[in-house]
Amino acid sequence: MYKGIKRNALKKLFSNRSTAIRFFSTYFIETAAFIVCFHFINNSFWQSLTYIALIYMICLGEFTVFLKLADGKEITDDDFMKCLNDKEYIQLFKTAGKRNCLVIIPFTIAVIFFKMILVEIFTVINYTHIIFFGTISFISAVFLVLLLAKYLFTSFILTDIHNKTLTFDREAKGDIYALNERLTYGKYFDRIKFVLSFSGWFLLSLITFGLGFAFLVPYFLQSAAELYITENKERSAQ
Repeated sequence: MYKGIKRNALKKLFSNRSTAIRFFSTYFIETAAFIVCFHFINNSFWQSLTYIALIYMICLGEFTVFLKLADGKEITDDDFMKCLNDKEYIQLFKTAGKRNCLVIIPFTIAVIFFKMILVEIFTVINYTHIIFFGTISFISAVFLVLLLAKYLFTSFILTDIHNKTLTFDREAKGDIYALNERLTYGKYFDRIKFVLSFSGWFLLSLITFGLGFAFLVPYFLQSAAELYITENKERSAQ
């Protein structure tokens, strides 16, 4: 099932050349800035966390683009800039979307300790430090997978509520986490499998010193959007 979802995601990403260029160039610039930030902030956790949170806010408007691509709808330039020119969208994020940033914490920890491992390997090799840093990085990666699986659809639901295009029942009255629970109920382990199916890309992104994230992030999010749209249509058909 996920192979088909991911294959469709790639097709949709490259179906519009200008959109694809915009996506990958945007994430490449953000990834490069992230790498530079990590180089100059001396592994400061809070500065890293703040930086990634800002990137997430900037990228939040792109969830509309991901959903439109998945649903075969036309994309406009305004869709990319929702987080900057739409006050209602920003307010909705502030009141309902903060929990999404939880995934940023284990990601930041995993990347910081992975960088420490590289420093150890390319300077004075201390196996005790490498094992310790590797353990922390691995544990953080596990938490990252669990959180991504749990909150996989929240940003898309947030976007759906704002765009008033929700395709399933509104009994939860706009509570994105209640709606997310409805979509996740009984499928949490499937969500974990979905996230883990990108683990090879994640490792490749780390090995390429983070540059691979410029491709991985839009690929992962578009695949999640495809899954979200597919499951919503299945619910509507029931």
